[in-house]
Formats: sequence, structure tokens, C-alpha cells
Amino acid sequence: MSQNILDRRILRLPHYLEWEFSSVKNNSFENGIRYLQRALTLYEKFDRYEDVGKVNLVLGAIYSDEKNFDLSHSYIDSAIVAYQQGEKSIGLLKSYLQMASLTLEFGRLRESSKYGQLAYNLAIWFHNRHHPGGSEFLVKAGITYADGQQGLKDYKIAKETLQYVYGIAKEQRDTAGMVSLLIHRSNILFAQQNYTLAGELLDTAYILAKQARNVKELAHVYASQGDIYFVKKNYTKALDCYEHASELFLKTKSHRELVNTYVLSSRIMSAEGNTKRALQLLTHALEISKKNNLNQTVSEIYLSLSLVYEREGKFFQALEFHKLWSELRDSIYSEESGDKLARLQMLYEISQKDQENKILRQNSEIQRLQIASSQFQRLYLTLAISAVVFLFFILFIRYRTKMKEVKQQRENEQRITELNKNLERRLVEELRKQEKQQELLAQKSKLESLGTLAAGIAHEINQPLGGISMGLDNIQFKLLEGHLSNDYLNKKIDSLFKHVDRIKKIIEHTRTFSRSQRQVLFGKINVNEVVNNALLMIAAQMEEHGIDLEVALGKIDGFVLGDAYRIEQVVLNLLSNAIHAVEERERERVGDEQYKKRIKIQTYMETAVAVLVVWDNGVGIPHESLDKIFDPFFTTKKEDKGTGLGLSITYGIVKDTLGELKVESKQNEFTRMQVILPISN
Repeated sequence: MSQNILDRRILRLPHYLEWEFSSVKNNSFENGIRYLQRALTLYEKFDRYEDVGKVNLVLGAIYSDEKNFDLSHSYIDSAIVAYQQGEKSIGLLKSYLQMASLTLEFGRLRESSKYGQLAYNLAIWFHNRHHPGGSEFLVKAGITYADGQQGLKDYKIAKETLQYVYGIAKEQRDTAGMVSLLIHRSNILFAQQNYTLAGELLDTAYILAKQARNVKELAHVYASQGDIYFVKKNYTKALDCYEHASELFLKTKSHRELVNTYVLSSRIMSAEGNTKRALQLLTHALEISKKNNLNQTVSEIYLSLSLVYEREGKFFQALEFHKLWSELRDSIYSEESGDKLARLQMLYEISQKDQENKILRQNSEIQRLQIASSQFQRLYLTLAISAVVFLFFILFIRYRTKMKEVKQQRENEQRITELNKNLERRLVEELRKQEKQQELLAQKSKLESLGTLAAGIAHEINQPLGGISMGLDNIQFKLLEGHLSNDYLNKKIDSLFKHVDRIKKIIEHTRTFSRSQRQVLFGKINVNEVVNNALLMIAAQMEEHGIDLEVALGKIDGFVLGDAYRIEQVVLNLLSNAIHAVEERERERVGDEQYKKRIKIQTYMETAVAVLVVWDNGVGIPHESLDKIFDPFFTTKKEDKGTGLGLSITYGIVKDTLGELKVESKQNEFTRMQVILPISN
């Protein structure tokens, strides 16, 4: 292609801008940039400021996509200067909008607010003169300006701007603009934590988007509604909204929004304990991000995966994903730095080629000055070589500096790894010490309970011993009379063996219960059977002390998963406390014949839980002590009556079984202890 033909094509650039922009994005970056730069030079030469502005805007958009703020800002600023050479135009409005969006994205809020206001004022000017598309640009400008004010926390101006533009969009019946404005108004109210009014605006936006069949805006409505339900901790509705939003984002191929929706849904799943589903969502989001080169999103997903595994106690996987997140974060920084150097080198080469073309065009005018021209060229070549050498020197220095930083970073990571290993080892040792102390305290509590129940256990053993003694007397009497038949002897021996089995059962149960269990043995627990085993050791003691015991064991479908002996310890501790409470009240009310000591133990089933209740009409618990009764070593008993470990250990056992322990009490009237345990089927 000759130079003249190329220049003619460049002068017709507005017809090729879209093609060249796509060419740059499809890996023809250097050729596309060089072509646009040459067009820019020609348009400036012929004072075609409108076209100069268009080319600068395209270049600004390209470098904005490349995350190169400085070059993007420079080209957009040049576009503004070019458009200001002529009359007010839509191009100038587009320049203001593009600059406001760029500065907002990179956190330069005051500059964004300035250009947003310029765009907003110019859009109003076009709208008042009924310019074609003026209302559409007014919606974009209003939203951009409001976003900048929201970033500056000036919610009043942001809301007034959106309200005014909404009225105009409503007059123009611009449904898409109305939906977008309602979503942004809702975002401001959301930032002010006014979730009720924000939800009402989203409901209106939902109706409009549904009527207009605007899929993309409808997806944003669902996502915003999900955010409101998320902060309100209504996770069921939040998940439903995110699911609808993700389906629509998938249809519109809005990959970044789709990935963000998956990440938020995974947080809910993780909070509810559904780790498997959370990991599936994050894995899917990771595939989408990698496929579409969303490096920043990939980094965020690695961090989310690390947090999910850490919450689950899987520290090895959490550490691996944290390393991936750290490495990707550093690589993103390195890529950005490398891209910046590459862009600078490319611009340097472009400027060199433009300068060479300028020299060639001047050759016809300086033929008679060939000697001077040769000297100038030699000087220019010397300077160029010097500049290249200097540039390589700077790059070498930066490379050495970067290598030192990388080495230092690796050393720091190694030190951190060693510290983490030491910390983990110390943590394991402390946990073992704590477990051993808890075992000792639990065993002490068991032995205290057995000591308290010793009289009752002895009474339970004495009953079958009495039966054995009486049976032997009868056999001896029959033998003396000579009336001892084989049938009578067999019946008596069977009866004696039953009494012996009962004694063995009581002794074996007492021995098993008192044994120190270093490891908790989880199994299926029949709650009513545990209560009966506990009553086997304590019922006789209650009868001896004249306590009216009422037992009401209801039907419980299913079983509790846990350690049966630990749950039995819970029942014994609660019954022992109840016995102490009624005995104490009787001592305080000496001579009051109307008072009757009563204890009631009850079991029943509610939705998915088994409930065990121990009630007594003893001294009760003072109101000021209710919050402390589960603290270790806290007791309302006298020093010789208790250690303060019983309820603390009881509370720990119930929590280990994923249950709940509740207490109600009124002093000198009653105490009601309620144990709630989850049922497995």
C-alpha cells in the first residue's frame, strides 16, 4: 500500500474506527496503535478537531481496557481539548463521560465528580434543545455524576440528581433508563443502610424490566435484591435471587457479574455449613474467570477458597490456595509493570518512525545542504544509540532490583512458614494439655457423683441380696422338713440367679460409668434408656430421703448420636443438683409440714430434637447468678457441698453432642433444666 493511499484511508478513519478497535483487541495491538497514531498526526495537521477527538477517545478506551491509567487519561484529556476547539458536541459529552468513568474506576473521586458534573450539565443543555438522543445521554451522565458523588459520601446530591433524571426518563418513556436509575438510587439507599426503601425501588425496577423484557437490567435487579437479603441474613431468599441473577447473566454473557454472583452464593453456602456446594460454585466461577482472562477475579476466588477451607479446619488446602492467591496477585503486579514498559518502548518506536518520516519529507528542501544534513543524521543516530543504551541500562537496574525483591520475598515466606510450623506445634501441645485437664475434671465430677450416690447404689444391691438370703433360708427349711423337691429347688435356684444377675448388672454399670474414658465413643443413644440407667443408681436415694419422684418418659423416634455414659453423667449431675435443692429448701423451712419435696424428670420429642427436662421445687437460683452457673468453679452451694464443676462439665458435654442446655428458675419456687439434643434417623 503506497503512502498516499494509506493517508487517504486514514483521512476516512471514522468509518474504520470500530474495525481498528476490534483489531487492537484481537492481538494486533502494535499495528493498530501505530495506525491510530499516524491518523492522529494527519488529523492534527489538517485541523480536523472532531476526528482528532474521536481517535483520542478510541485510544483512551483501548488503554483503559489495558488498565493503563496514565495513557488512557492522557488521550481522553487530549480528546477534550480537541472537542473544545469547536462548538458544543456529543463528542465532548462522551469525552467527559469517559474521563469521569476512568477516574472513578481508579479511585480519583474528586476528579471523577468534576468531569461527571461537566457531562451532566452538558447533557441537560442538549436535552433542553431536543437534541437526538439527548435524554439517553442525560441518563448516562446523571448516573455517572451520581456515582462520583456517592463515592464522596455526598448522598444528598446523588439522590437529587437521580430523582431529577428519573423524572425526565419517565416523561420520555425510557424504560431501560428508568430501570437503571432505580437500581442506582437503590444502591445509594443500600449504602445508607435503608434496606426497606431500597427494596421498594428494586420492586418497581423489577416490574419495569419485566415489562420491557430487559434481561441485563433484570439480572442486576435480582443481584441487588440478593444483596439486601444477604445483609439481612435471609439466606434462603438471597440464594434464590442470586440463582435468578446468575441464569440471566449467563444468557447475556456478563462473565464478571456472573462470577461475582457465584462468589456471594458460595459465602452463604459456607456460612450455612454446605461446604460442598460452596466449593462447587467457586470451582465453576474459577473456570469462567480463567476462560475469559479475568485475572483479578481469579485472584479473589483463590482467596475465597482459602477462607472456606480455613473455616472447615482444612488448613493444608487453605494454605495452598492462599499461596496461589499471593502468587497471582504478585504476577498481576508484574504483568502490569511489564505492560507499562512495553507500551513505553512501543511509543518510543512510533515516535522514532514518525520522526524518520518527517526527515524524509524534508529531504527535497535540504538537498543543497547535504553535508549539514549528514552531520545532523550522525548526531541523531548517536543520540538514538545513547538513548537505547540508557534505556537498557535503566531496565537492567530495574531487573536487578526486582530480583532482589523476589529473593527477599522468598526469604520472608520461608521465615513465615517456619513460624507457622512452630505455632502449629505449640497449638497441638496446648490442645493436648487442655484435653487432659478436661478429662481429669470430668472424671472428678463422675467420682463426686458416685460418692453422692453410694448409699443409693448400696440400697439397690441390698434388695437382691435380701432376696438371695430369703431364698436360701427357704431351701434350708424345706431340706430340714424333708419336703425339698427337684421342681421347688430348680425354681428357687432360678430366682437366686436372677438376683445375682441384677447385682452383677448394677456393679458392671457402676464400674463402666466410673471408668476414665480417654476417648469419646460416639454411638446411637436411646435417651429413655440412659434416663433409666441413671435412675437405677439414684432412685433409691430419693426414696430414702422422702422425695416424690415423678418419671414421664415419652416416645422418641430416632436416636441421639453421642457417648451414652457422658449423657448419663449429665442426667446424674442434674438430678444430684435437684436433690440438693429440695433438701436445702426443706432445711430452710423447718416445721413447714405443707412443703413436700418433689422432682420430676420428663422426656419428649419435638421437631428433630429430643428434650430432657429435670424439674424440682427446691431453693432455686438467684436471678443475678443465672448467667454464671455454667462457669467452672462457680457454685451457690456451701464450700463443703460442691466444687462448681458439675454444671460446667454438663454444659460442655451437651455442647459436644451439638445440643443446647437451658435453665429457668425462680428463687424458693422451682428450677427447670432443659437439655435439647438433635435426633438422627
